Amino acid sequence: MAEVIEVFGQFATRVNDKIKLFANKGEAESAAIMEEQSSAFLERAEAYCVSREIDIESKMARGKINVIIDFLAYEAVADSEPEEEEAEDF
Repeated sequence: MAEVIEVFGQFATRVNDKIKLFANKGEAESAAIMEEQSSAFLERAEAYCVSREIDIESKMARGKINVIIDFLAYEAVADSEPEEEEAEDF
């Protein structure tokens, strides 16, 4: 995943070969993942809609596809973060 850095209270990452600022870290991380995996996410989202017999060219499907792609980017960010170990209470 592309690097996300904090800059003056905002978060920056490279999108389409330009540095772009985001209001929060989650948005920046999602944009970085989308830069790398957007075509794979689009394929998965469209395959899901086709499996549910939804016309992928309709406006309704476009909205669903966008939500699915956003969720896939969220999942990819969550999967790429190291898990924090919970402290045991004694």
